[in-house]
Amino acid sequence: MRNPPHTWMSNDHHLVNDAISSMPSNAVKLSHPDMIPASPDLTLVTITATHPPFNSSLRLPFPILENTTLTHLELTVSSAGCPPMKPALIGILSIPKLANTARRNYLRQIYSTLNSKLPHNQQIDFVYVFGRGVTPESETQLLLEQSMFPHDTIITQRKEGRDDGMVFDWFQKARKMAFSPHPTRDGEWCRKYQYIGKSDDDAVVHIERLSRLLATFPQGQANFVGKHALKDHLNMTHMTGMLYLLTADILEWIFHSPIPLENLKGLEDVQVGKWLILGAIEASWIDVGTQFHNLPEADYFQKPVTNETAVVHWCKTETQFFKCVNGLNLDLM
Repeated sequence: MRNPPHTWMSNDHHLVNDAISSMPSNAVKLSHPDMIPASPDLTLVTITATHPPFNSSLRLPFPILENTTLTHLELTVSSAGCPPMKPALIGILSIPKLANTARRNYLRQIYSTLNSKLPHNQQIDFVYVFGRGVTPESETQLLLEQSMFPHDTIITQRKEGRDDGMVFDWFQKARKMAFSPHPTRDGEWCRKYQYIGKSDDDAVVHIERLSRLLATFPQGQANFVGKHALKDHLNMTHMTGMLYLLTADILEWIFHSPIPLENLKGLEDVQVGKWLILGAIEASWIDVGTQFHNLPEADYFQKPVTNETAVVHWCKTETQFFKCVNGLNLDLM
């Protein structure tokens, strides 16, 4: 029997049940006239029904069907001749305010420096995702930023707003960034990343620790990695927005399924969990425990930054931001 739709891992990342399958290959057979992968060979297989691990008395803001059939995602690929994948591509949702711009520019510089000290297969790429400006001034600022940083600035067609579908727009853009042409075989593409992530611009990532952490998780299966939004795993409905990451098969399902498009509006991070639940996706929801956390002065998930911290959030003011950077020793590396 396959995993239930949410197979939990404990903080030391051991599977609750089921065996770990082997890592999938990473070349996808594609053909598309404008050289953007349009439809990799994604196989959707329905699996025998199992009970989702939710409390029977739990009331959620959206329906969960008991005893539903599960959707097993299988990205059919072949790895021969592909370069090594990087651990992750992370889209940082941001806005064109002065304080946010200052944080972005500092993070651009420091992430570039830190990545340059790591081998290719441990580097994590970052892009900055915006909605369209809501005033002429903000639109002009965004266009200036895009002209200065064309390779990591993404402006969606949707107006700025956290609850209107921007995270969906990011995953649609990410789907087109997740592949590169095969170096020797025409008409084939290679996966570039193990995970695609979403983060906020008041979070700071320790790249090397996050890279090592992601390497400990099971490969060859659908994973949804992050900090669970509630302390009780059985009441889990979504991951917190400081950072969560999806494997490529889930990204591909989001790209093709009508469910995300039909459920765009609402708290963006809650909606992502809702999509996977409504789709009955067979995936492991992996809780990273205290390795993702907020600063001590935050309202929840408070913890001092330590040498175990992979992501620290609540880095909002200038003082808090530099507390995050200094706590992770990013300015000393």
